[in-house]
Formats: sequence, structure tokens, C-alpha cells
Amino acid sequence: MRPVAPTSGPSTARQVARGLPLEADRRIALACSRRLALALLVTAALALLAPAVAWGGTPGEHVWADTVYTSGIFQHESAVAAATDAAGYPIIVGNAVTSLAGGYDIRYRSYDLTGMLRWNAVGTTWDNPANPGANDTAAGVVVDDVHNCAYVAGTTEGVGSGRDIVILKVQDFGMMGSFDGELLWAQTFNATANGDDEAEAIALDKYGNVYVTGGSQRADGTTDIITVKYRPSGVRVWAKRHNNSTTRFDRGLAVAVRGTAVYVAGVSNRAGHRDDIVVIRYSLSGERKWVRYYDDALNRHDVVSGIAPIKGGLYVCGGGKYTATQPGNALLIKYLSDGTRAWVRWVAGSGGLDDSWTDVAADDLGRPRVTGYLYREATGEDIVTRMYTAGGTLVWQRSFSNIGHRMDVGTAVAVGGVRTYVCGFRTGLDGDMDVVALKYAATGATLWTTVYPDPSYYLWEDDSGDDWAVDIALAPALVYVAGLQTVDHGGPVDADFLTLAVQR
Repeated sequence: MRPVAPTSGPSTARQVARGLPLEADRRIALACSRRLALALLVTAALALLAPAVAWGGTPGEHVWADTVYTSGIFQHESAVAAATDAAGYPIIVGNAVTSLAGGYDIRYRSYDLTGMLRWNAVGTTWDNPANPGANDTAAGVVVDDVHNCAYVAGTTEGVGSGRDIVILKVQDFGMMGSFDGELLWAQTFNATANGDDEAEAIALDKYGNVYVTGGSQRADGTTDIITVKYRPSGVRVWAKRHNNSTTRFDRGLAVAVRGTAVYVAGVSNRAGHRDDIVVIRYSLSGERKWVRYYDDALNRHDVVSGIAPIKGGLYVCGGGKYTATQPGNALLIKYLSDGTRAWVRWVAGSGGLDDSWTDVAADDLGRPRVTGYLYREATGEDIVTRMYTAGGTLVWQRSFSNIGHRMDVGTAVAVGGVRTYVCGFRTGLDGDMDVVALKYAATGATLWTTVYPDPSYYLWEDDSGDDWAVDIALAPALVYVAGLQTVDHGGPVDADFLTLAVQR
């Protein structure tokens, strides 16, 4: 899940709305990434690295990396979301600039285990044919292994309709004349004649239906939470709006499905409350079961950055207690499936500045992990990861801090069995940001830490700019990290689409 914090309140460190790096909080600016120079070494590198995939390399080892940009265009590109299919192949989505017109297109790519591009017989970028050259940006991806496809959610610029939600259905494995990566259909959603409708997150149910949530603008400029459901055929089943009936600034930032429950989490700016967290439960048929608001005791800003459904409920993470002059704290809430708030956990660093969780994931026993950053006076922002019991008791906490008073932020977390995986970025001694990935044992012990690029160990990894991870996905043997990196292609410093595979 990669929601974006509201523009009316403080933001969080996982702001990658529609794939473009935005402010992480009011002190953290998301860095871009730069391109890995593999052009002349890729063939030899893959030949050397393939045995590591087949026979098991060293845990934490970089198996392969790939970056993408359009030759001659050299504009900002970024991967924003990652998922894996049943075969362990990664599907990475993000944004690309593929024409001199300069508008963004939605890019979707998949690799085999050695890093070779799987979807190479078809085009794997989408430019709205009704408005070519305008901006089309990705928000998320889900994989339907039963129906052998992937769905990409994003936002496109319509003609006379403002921005519209778009959903792409892509063939994963070609069958009966189709091709791997073939676009099966594209559906756009426009709620009103000229209002903006923007996607923030996507989810899948067990029947292969997809759900997208985001924001939908009314004629008076106010915004509602919009949630839409589509069948695998591309037919829209329902669209539901939510507003709080006061200021009507509401925006869906995360969506998840568990069984027959569709959970939507977002932000709601209520009169006298500033920004509050809102959680809605729908049935699969679109019936609203309940709505819950959360505000801290002093009515300060509270924001959502991640959601994780479990049997019997869900977790919502983010930050709260923000004001224009006072820092906020990291926040984790557990709700039961009937809407009862089971517990709330606040965490503050020691430096008196903002702290936030940026993502949450849970294991099969309903035990959550959160990652993000806590600010410490001695070391600046540190990547902090916590595990709780289902009852809210802290099991362990681990921190990652680079040398000195520097910014290190966790951006995504995944759980595989009893192990916990985190990606994010660290700030090096030279001030450049590097991708960082970590693996923790069930006890919280650090099993490995890896940094990209690492030219001291990998000859083909040249560190000459900023590198940024935004999402992480697991396969049986590999961990995939998606993000972006900045590189000088001979003009202004641009960002390239980045995928990194690490031995699990």
C-alpha cells in the first residue's frame, strides 16, 4: 500500500503519490535515485549471477539490478510499487517519459529470476490514447495468479474530464495466442464532468475483482473518498463515495480486502478536528458496514500511511499529534472486524521532531510489524522497525542508523513466515542517499543488511547519485526492491526506474 498524506496537513515519509517523489514530511524531501551503469556488463553479470539464483547465493547478496530510462528523453522516471506472482517473478510498476511531448506514461515490467525482461514481445508502457502526451501515473499493482494477470491502478488526464482513475489489466503468462505482458483492457473512471478523480491504492479479492480507492472532486472543489470495484472482465460493479458532511475534505489512501470485508483507510478533515484518520468497511457488494474516525485527544493532525488486514480485523499505521509548531509521533491502531478499536500505540523518538510509521504488515498469527523513522537527537532520523503481538505488546524493536547525524528512513515492510523485511534509504557520509534493505529474524535479530549501490563489493555498481527504495516484494528465493535513482545523462540530473533483486 502506498497512500499519500493529505495536502492540508503534515505529510509522512512514504509520500510517493502517483509515483512522483513528494515531500516526506515538512523536513524530509524524498530524494530521487540514479541509474545503475550496466550497459556493457549486463551479459557477463547475468551469466555470473544466474548460479546464485539456481543454487542459493549468500543471503543479502545483490543478484541483479535493472534501471530504465528512455534514450534521448532523460526525464524523471520512477518505480512506485512491486508485487510477485506465484512463480516468484516480480511485477514492477511506475512512471516513464517515453516521448518528446514530456508527459508521464505508466510503465509496467516483469523479470525472470536472472533479471532478464519477461515482457519483451509487447509494449509495456501505457499512454492514454484519448490524450497522448498528457500525464499518466501509477499508484499500485496487484497480481491475480488464479486468472493469470496483474492489475495496475493509476491516474490519467482525460479530455474535458480532469484527472481520471485508470485500471489496466495485463496478461502475466501468455496463453492461446496472447503474449506475456499484453494489455488486456484499460478502464477509466470519471465521477463528475470536470472534477479530478485520482487513484491512491489497489486491492484484489479472492474472486479476482479489483478495488481502487482515492479522491474524487466535487463541483465545489471539495473532495470525497472514492472507492470503485471492477470485475475481471473490466465491468464496473459499483462506486461509493464518502464525505464527513462538514468540510468535505476526504481522501482514500489505502484499501485492502480480507474475506468478505473491504477496508478503506484515509484522511478526513473534520470541522474542529483538523485531519483525522477515517476507516470504512464495505461488503463485497458495496454495502457500507461502518465508518470509524480517529483523532488524538487534542484534535491535532493524524494521517494514514499503511493498512494491513488480518483475520478478525486490521491494522492502520501512520503518524499523529502534528501541529504547525509541534512534532508528531508514530501511530499504530488495531480495529476489530466489527469496527471496535482494540488498541492504539504511540511511539516518540528522543529528539523532539517528527516520528512516523510509513508501512505495516502482519503475519499469519495477526502480529504486526511497522517500519518508518524515529528522530533521535544524536543520530537524526533512524530506520526503526517494531513487532507487536496481536494484543499490542511490544515484542522487539530494531534500529538502523548510518554514521553521524543523518537521515535514514524505512519506506516499506513485508513479512515472510516469521521473518521481517524492510526497505528504505540511508544517507551516506558524502550526503548521497542509498537504498538500504534489512532482514530480521523472528526474535528481531538482524540477519542481513545490504546497501545499494555498493561499488566496494559489486564492480558494476557505481555510486554517483541518490538512490531511493519505495516498495518491497518477496519471492521464495529473492527479495525485490523497487524505486528510483538519479543520474546525469548529459543534461539535467534525472531519475531512472530501478529494480533490485537481493538473495533472500
